[in-house]
Amino acid sequence: MTPTFARRLGPEAQSVVELYQTDRTRRIERDAPSLEQWRFPWPEDETDTERALALADPSLAIEGWELAIVDLTQIRAFQPIVALDDPRCDEFDSSAGPHELAVLCVPSVPLEGPRTAFDERTGSWVLRGPTSNLRITGRFAGPVDGAEVGSNGFGFIVSAQPSRMEVVVVSGIPILRDGYHRAVGLLARGISKVPALVSTSDHMLDEVDGLPLSTVAAPAGPRLMDFLDENVSRPVAVVRTERVLLIQSLDVELPA
Repeated sequence: MTPTFARRLGPEAQSVVELYQTDRTRRIERDAPSLEQWRFPWPEDETDTERALALADPSLAIEGWELAIVDLTQIRAFQPIVALDDPRCDEFDSSAGPHELAVLCVPSVPLEGPRTAFDERTGSWVLRGPTSNLRITGRFAGPVDGAEVGSNGFGFIVSAQPSRMEVVVVSGIPILRDGYHRAVGLLARGISKVPALVSTSDHMLDEVDGLPLSTVAAPAGPRLMDFLDENVSRPVAVVRTERVLLIQSLDVELPA
């Protein structure tokens, strides 16, 4: 198991909620940002990215997602822990424009494909990927080109959907839903205005997976910048994980 460097909001002896309730004297009181403060229109001369996203995933427009430029310093943090060692962020600096950053923030294809191997001993396909977006999305059965007469193919469809930076608006507050490692990694390099998918539709965030929404939406609630603030976050060592799919074939004799 490989450890990775991460930061977690809140000190060890206190929960994140207690931190923001009892330790506000060390924080600057801030008003909740309005839509005009954190969101900016996509540049009219940068249409290639919009077109590529629409072709790669037509459901984005149907589901209400829009491509925009967001100010990461104004976005709230719902996830309490984030890794800070994403090497992809090191390829960019503050001079990077929307089109360059779009490759990292809103890719039309996965940034990294799954690694595959076949285990002869167990008769299993082993697929490994860096994110939970790697999953089995369907199955098929039917003739296979080039196979001998009487043969059919039976298998599964595996999808590795790209992970994109997603901002949802809950009660007027912009909250990052996906793309935490990249967002904080870019902030650490002084890059704050980046492309992202934004949805103002009603969204539900499962508080089991993150901070209480009442804390996130508070006037001095946690923001992405807080992961880089030693006063309200701390370093932790976590085990790096990856998604693994096992697709196995078994040849057994069963009672008729």
